[in-house]
Amino acid sequence: MVVPNNDKWYERITVLKTVVEGLSRSLNFDPSPENLVKLPPVAAPTPIPDWAKKEAKEYGIKV
Repeated sequence: MVVPNNDKWYERITVLKTVVEGLSRSLNFDPSPENLVKLPPVAAPTPIPDWAKKEAKEYGIKV
């Protein structure tokens, strides 16, 4: 995919839109407001492994 611009923000948004459209087609899901309301509020929480917490702390990322 070639993104036709020299603006990083425009390029990032264009790539994200392309990814969302591709996933929507692949998953047969329409991300309209009516359908988004039907989704559960959050996904099931996944425990963060200790090694990941340690690595995040080394990089100054709050977990």
